[in-house]
Amino acid sequence: MKKIILHIMVVLFSILITTDSIAELTLPDSTIIFSKTFYKDDNGESAEIAEKQLWHMSNKSNWEPRLLITGKQIPTGDLSSDGQHILWFNRNDGYTYEHSLSIKKSLRLFKGAGARYSPSGNLIAFISQREVSLGKIGRSIEVYNLKTKQIRLIVKGKPFPNQFHSIRWLNDTKLVFLAISTDSKSMLTFNMEGQQIRETSLPVNLSNFANLALSPDMTKWAFQATDNNVSYLSRIYMMNSDGSNVKKIYEDKKKLYHFAPVWSPYGEFIAFSTGYEGSRRGIIVDIKSGDLMTVPGFIIDWSAKLKLTR
Repeated sequence: MKKIILHIMVVLFSILITTDSIAELTLPDSTIIFSKTFYKDDNGESAEIAEKQLWHMSNKSNWEPRLLITGKQIPTGDLSSDGQHILWFNRNDGYTYEHSLSIKKSLRLFKGAGARYSPSGNLIAFISQREVSLGKIGRSIEVYNLKTKQIRLIVKGKPFPNQFHSIRWLNDTKLVFLAISTDSKSMLTFNMEGQQIRETSLPVNLSNFANLALSPDMTKWAFQATDNNVSYLSRIYMMNSDGSNVKKIYEDKKKLYHFAPVWSPYGEFIAFSTGYEGSRRGIIVDIKSGDLMTVPGFIIDWSAKLKLTR
């Protein structure tokens, strides 16, 4: 696999990057997508948003951050394999939209969240809310066909756990989705037919599990959790798919949450985000050496297929 050495020019990007780490890592040919939010004053999340930005950085641009789009409301979700469209969830109406970067317009697709493109970009898997029994609402997995505009129900909420956390396409005919059991004691993996294919016990000293992420080769988990014996702050952990070898990815002395882990395309690195809205940054960790670098924003996606030229 072709790799390049990432050089971060601290002087050039001193405004963008806050570094408490080494200045270079060997990263694969790929593209990292991240977002930044700016406010009109210093009142934090209660302040009025001045501008949002979507950025990308890749080996094609020698890992120099480049601006994609800007505005008060910009889409931040899964990107298509050609890098021309973004799926994003509108919390106001509960619908997922597809945004075109070329014409800068969004098309409403379906009611649901957590949407992910299939490798070809023709299918979109997402999490919906359906009535699973009289008066009870559960989360289900559905697939939307961009060509036919048809929706196919894959898994109805019951008897599965109500909290589906993430979706991973293996190819255009196979996908897996991850959930936490109703008793919060194990992680569950299901296939496209809704069959449970794996159950992994969760560490008993951790709680508040969220943002489950399965490695590209399906041998490891990365997830966000809180150590009950140490702190109320969430940290990023990794473990084998059988529940063994649990370890914290990174620790710092700052009282900031760590959240939303993302695997690199080939599984050598884990990226996650930290900080508060308006001052968030991403951290990339080499899972073997522990070496790390920072990215100037909230990391959304890391793909080997995107061919962005902007």
